[in-house]
Parts: sequence; structure tokens; C-alpha cells
Amino acid sequence: MKETILPGPMKKREMLYSPTVSPDDKTAMGRAFLEAGFVSDALAFFVEARSKNDLLKMRDYALAEGDAFILRAVGNASPDLVSEDHWKAVAETAERLGKEAFMHQATNGGKVEMPVVDAVIQEDPTIHGDDDSDGDTDGNAPSENLAPDTRDA
Repeated sequence: MKETILPGPMKKREMLYSPTVSPDDKTAMGRAFLEAGFVSDALAFFVEARSKNDLLKMRDYALAEGDAFILRAVGNASPDLVSEDHWKAVAETAERLGKEAFMHQATNGGKVEMPVVDAVIQEDPTIHGDDDSDGDTDGNAPSENLAPDTRDA
């Protein structure tokens, strides 16, 4: 069996998003990444190739692993492949496997809720770059809030 050499990050990005790389080639590369254990990379190639059979395999992987991230990606790429029952199954598996974040995400049908982060963003305008209390126009927080440089000169 011929060993497939996986591309590095730059070549991978080029292959993934190039309109000149065929869906069949993207699917083959996705399968090579999956065989090597790089599930997220494989998923990206399957999504770009719109390979329904491979997206179904990724959905099955998500169901078995309680992985809401992968199920959401499959559903975004091909909504007809993901149902409410799939979300419930992922939530149950995630809970059983102790994957609380995925369990909560799956319980919400794939929506990511981050109330603590949302509250912090709403309370602190500098996160949006809106604070201009330092008088400059760059939208950054005041420089006096930064730690002094303690490196040797």
C-alpha cells in the first residue's frame, strides 16, 4: 500500500481553498488526513469537497465521540444530514463521556452559549476597542494599564 505524505500547513491551506483542486482530490486528501488521525483536517477537506458519504462518516464519528463541534460542521455543510435526534444523541454521549462543553453545546442544538464571556464583553468597552480614555485615536486601552518593560536595555 502506498504511503500518502500529508502536506504541511501552507500547502494544505492552498489545496483546501484552491478552486483548481477537484472535489475528488480534496476528498482523497481528507481521507488521508482521517487515516492519519487528523480528524479536524479531514473534516475541513470533506466540507470543502461537499463529499456527502464522508460527511456521513464524520457525523457517525461525532455521534460515537459525543463531538458537537464536528456535528455542527457537518450540519453547516449539509443541513439535511443532521437532525434534532442527532443532537440529542451527541448530547447523551458527551454527557456519558464527561465532555461537558460538548454536552451543553449539543443540548442547545449546536449553538455555543458563553454567558460569562458575553457579560464581560458587554461590561468592558475596551474589549471592542471602544475605550478612548487615553486621548489617542487608536482605540486601544490606555498604555498606563500595561505592565512595565522589565527586559534588559
